[in-house]
Amino acid sequence: MDGHLARPIGTETPRSKFASGSPFEKKRRESDLNIIKRVQELAQKHSWTMSQVALTWSLTKVSSPIVGANTVSSSHSYEYLQAHSHDFSPKDSEKPSLLGRL
Repeated sequence: MDGHLARPIGTETPRSKFASGSPFEKKRRESDLNIIKRVQELAQKHSWTMSQVALTWSLTKVSSPIVGANTVSSSHSYEYLQAHSHDFSPKDSEKPSLLGRL
C-alpha cells in the first residue's frame, strides 16, 4: 500500500501528491482505514513508530519480509532492526480482524 502503514491517515508525501487524482491513486477502503488506525494505536501504546508495528507484525507471519525503500536513508534499516526487538502481547493481538489483515 505504498507506505500507508508507516504514517497517520491524511499525511501527504511527494508520492501521494503526485498520484492524487491520477490512475495511480490508491483509494483506501474502510477496512484499510481501520487497519491503519489500529497500527497507529499500537504504535502510540508502545512508543514505537508505525513502521515498527507493521514490520513486527510481518515478522510474526514470515521469516524474511521484503522491505522496500524509496529514499536512500539509514532510517529504513534502523526501523527494520528495531522491529526485530519488538513483540506483541496477546492483548495487542486480540483484534485479529484488524491486525490480522495488515
